[in-house]
Amino acid sequence: MANTNIGDDNSQSLNASQLEDKTGAQGGGVHGGSSDGPWSVYLTETERQDKEMVERWKGEADSTLIFAGLFSAVVTVSIIESYKWLSPDSGDETVKLLAQISRQLVNISNGIPIPLESIEAEINQPFEPNTAAILVNVTWLLSIAGCISCSVGAALIQQWARRYLVLVQGPERAHLRTFMFNGLRKFQVERFIQFVAISLHSSILLYAIGMFKFFYSFNTRIGFTSLAICLLLGFIYGTLTVFPLIFFDAPYSTPWSAVWWRSAHATFFCFFSTIRYIGDLFHDFPSSLWNRSYRHVRGSRRRAAQWRETLEKRINKHKQWFYDGLQRSVEHYATEAPQPVDVKALEETFTTLVENDSDKEVENIAAWIPEFFDTCALTCTRSGAEGGVVPLTSDQPPINLTLGYRLHQLLKTCIAGTSILAEEERRRRLRVCLKCLWCWLKAYDQNSMPLPFYFPLPDPDMTRHLQAEQDPTANMMGRCFGALVGKGLAVDLNLRRHTGVDVRDAKMASLSTILGSTSTEVETFISQPGAIGLANIVSLMSVDMDALITEKAPSEALDLFQRTLDSLLSKNFLASLDEGLPPNLVARFEETYSNARRLQILDWLTNRLRPIMDKLAAGSNARQSRDNRLGGV
Repeated sequence: MANTNIGDDNSQSLNASQLEDKTGAQGGGVHGGSSDGPWSVYLTETERQDKEMVERWKGEADSTLIFAGLFSAVVTVSIIESYKWLSPDSGDETVKLLAQISRQLVNISNGIPIPLESIEAEINQPFEPNTAAILVNVTWLLSIAGCISCSVGAALIQQWARRYLVLVQGPERAHLRTFMFNGLRKFQVERFIQFVAISLHSSILLYAIGMFKFFYSFNTRIGFTSLAICLLLGFIYGTLTVFPLIFFDAPYSTPWSAVWWRSAHATFFCFFSTIRYIGDLFHDFPSSLWNRSYRHVRGSRRRAAQWRETLEKRINKHKQWFYDGLQRSVEHYATEAPQPVDVKALEETFTTLVENDSDKEVENIAAWIPEFFDTCALTCTRSGAEGGVVPLTSDQPPINLTLGYRLHQLLKTCIAGTSILAEEERRRRLRVCLKCLWCWLKAYDQNSMPLPFYFPLPDPDMTRHLQAEQDPTANMMGRCFGALVGKGLAVDLNLRRHTGVDVRDAKMASLSTILGSTSTEVETFISQPGAIGLANIVSLMSVDMDALITEKAPSEALDLFQRTLDSLLSKNFLASLDEGLPPNLVARFEETYSNARRLQILDWLTNRLRPIMDKLAAGSNARQSRDNRLGGV
């Protein structure tokens, strides 16, 4: 049984008086009712939580009652047999008397007198049960007492559950629910439920000890055989107990798991605290004694400080884990490292999407994926993973294949002129698709990975539709998506060009449409990294300049624009700009830069573009000076 902590969510323990004050301040109403202000939301949510909690209590109590009843029957049958060892056996007494009579007759026939006192002492000798009989009966009596206690405890839990539900349904529901729920946390009802389960398992252990002694008293071989069986089962039980302490995602656990968790971390906390205390004692010695006795370790004070800092972290970690308990620690671990869990959930979800033809469900998944990427990237940053590697950037089917296909089909349904959706719904779905694709493409870009074959690249016709989109937000998102696609296609085509593969294919056509250039010009750009990067920046800046004004630009689209521009302006971009750039491309950039300065749209944008302009101007001046020298010669 898991160690479930209740009331950890602050929303569950919302103070009723605070809600009452807020409701009264908003115009009054029936305090604690179910129809005014925040009361309706509060009661709806807490009613669901209470129902789940009470159902869990009842389920645990029912299973305890059933098992305790069956086990009590087994222990009772055993006690019926073992309690006879605590009183003299009439059969044994009869045999003893017959043996005494036989000895007396032999002695009489031999003429040996028998003292009457010795005969009476032997006959009246008090009965004393042996140690084995006492141990067996004590362990089995404790076992059945534990079973009966667990049955009573389970019955009480069911009664408390019914009483709680009745009380929280009173006329002042919110007040009563808050009051009673705080009582559950105050008196640790969940701890009592856990204690009942621990008691039941302890009863089984006591019965096993008594059973070994019972068989051992009859036959040592049978006794050791029973001991071997009990040890094997105990080893399995101990393994199931320790498993969740080592592997947080292990489904195995016992009622002792949470107890061992707190005990282990309390032990570690005391151990490391003792080490710290001893270290502080040596650190507080007089400086003369330190200098005289530890002169050779003066240079290690920095390492000692680092060691103490590490020790403090260990102490705080074990202290926190002790207070959190096993379940809360598992929840924190799962929250801080969600990638394996999220990837598995995605795999199962996308597998079902293969057979599901609902565009609405695919749209919901697409709307969630940007948050998924942000969460995974944050986790990688916290864990120190190099490159911030996130899922969905591998060739592992069926996740990426299915996702790419379904997103491409979903994007086709929201293209202006061909979509059957209402205009508002079409724009909303288009924004969701473009942001999802941009985030997915950004994951490949930040890890310097080539675009895979399954990525839903826009064809030239779709690219032209996106560039001509009338919705400013979708238009800007489309430009950002196209810029990252152009960057990835340029890298891929350049690699293929160096390997001697013909690049006149669909990818070349898509890149030409994105950059607004002919295929011949693009082939020239690809041979120069600075040229293709500059052409991509010009394409990105072809967005409506008025939409970049802070008051008009949607924050969501503006954020994508800034991050896309930062991705294009990599640290090696300026170094790649040489003097041999195509003049028409340089002229297009100068025109774009002049428009940005003339409109005075955003200071950060002109600041980002100014180094490029300075580098191009310097190259132009150098080229002009060289031409003048050659002309003079």
